Amino acid sequence: MASSSAVCYPDDASLLQELGQLLKLAKEQSENGNYPKTIALCDTAEEVMRNNKYCSDTLALQELQLGLYFARAVGHVRCGNHAPAAEDLSKVIALDPEYDTAHAYRAGELCDLGLNTLAIDDYTVAIRLNSEDPANYFNRAMCYLNLESPQRASRDLTACVRACVRACLRACVRAS
Repeated sequence: MASSSAVCYPDDASLLQELGQLLKLAKEQSENGNYPKTIALCDTAEEVMRNNKYCSDTLALQELQLGLYFARAVGHVRCGNHAPAAEDLSKVIALDPEYDTAHAYRAGELCDLGLNTLAIDDYTVAIRLNSEDPANYFNRAMCYLNLESPQRASRDLTACVRACVRACLRACVRAS
């Protein structure tokens, strides 16, 4: 782990190694339920990235950034810090617009912030990216109910039930 986040790394390999180690430690802390430590480790990693702006291996750096922002977002979600979680999830989505889980998590945080219309937009993207996840239909239906739109909620709840049935059928086929 970094002795100081102000360290400038002499080459890409040592920078990527340090960021990888910080991500690994953050994930371990998250798995152990120590979300404040997860957030702190990701904060350190972000400072390391700020102090080492240039890396020629942009794909590797982007992958680590995505992992670090997502890990920190999960830490914020678990701590009930909705706005910082949504901010980190926005960074994840900027790096990978096709990351359906990030859209779904951000939608949940936006809903918790009372931003139901924005949450619906994110759930819609999550559903477009992964139409088999019933939770996204259910959660979008709850947003519609918050906005007093029961007809749209009803359509999503029907889609949720259908997705659940499909998932059960797939599980039965796999089990046989």
